[in-house]
Amino acid sequence: MGNTLLTKEFWHFISARLFFVLGMRMITTIVIYQVFHLSNTYMVGVAGLSEFVPAVIAAFYSGHYIDRHNKKNILVWAYMFYLLCGITLAIISLPQLALENNTKVVLILLVVFCTGIIRSFAGPSANSMLPAIVNKQSLPKAISFNSSTWLVSSISGHAAGGLLIAALGISNAYFATAVLILLAGLFALQLKPKPPVISNVKEPVLKSIQQGFSYVFNNKNLLGVISLDLFAVLFGGAVAFIPKLPKKFYTQAQLVTVF
Repeated sequence: MGNTLLTKEFWHFISARLFFVLGMRMITTIVIYQVFHLSNTYMVGVAGLSEFVPAVIAAFYSGHYIDRHNKKNILVWAYMFYLLCGITLAIISLPQLALENNTKVVLILLVVFCTGIIRSFAGPSANSMLPAIVNKQSLPKAISFNSSTWLVSSISGHAAGGLLIAALGISNAYFATAVLILLAGLFALQLKPKPPVISNVKEPVLKSIQQGFSYVFNNKNLLGVISLDLFAVLFGGAVAFIPKLPKKFYTQAQLVTVF
């Protein structure tokens, strides 16, 4: 039986993953709440599309790029750009700026558009690094820790985002998320370089994308899992209506009683 001990580098990776996903989910919650109160439920859907569409489009190229560049550098830069987005959202939300609601919404949507592109690089680069961080014997345990960390931080991030809005206000809540993403970046800096696998074949981008689609569609198990996940994400989007529910069905006194 081989060595299944997880290395120090792996725990740096997990810590970076934890803080980044926490901050990312908190920003999502704050954006949904803020856009709803600045405009309406319809614009909350637009905010979701503003992130989803660029993430999907950029994903066609991001995989090709990640395969051919140092994955650690991509991850660190993705975290830093996401940090910049968090700080930008915080500044936009400052009461001192006294921006009109429509102006705020447009600026928020532009930032959200950028986060969609960043996520298309951050997620795949992190996931593809795992086999290079741990040995083959430790990989199942590492994948389990990685999945659990993502799930726990995703759930708690949404909850923490709502609590931060109530405790600190929207702008300060964004600043708090920026601190978490900064911590993620610092942990990511502790990782060893992950250079690309050297290949003598210079494959065109479009051919690489085509081969990726071909692999997915020819692998029925993988296609089924991805399809199921797509439907889960589609129907899971109903959480966008959550900010409307307290305002419509509960008074402030009732909400205080609930919490």
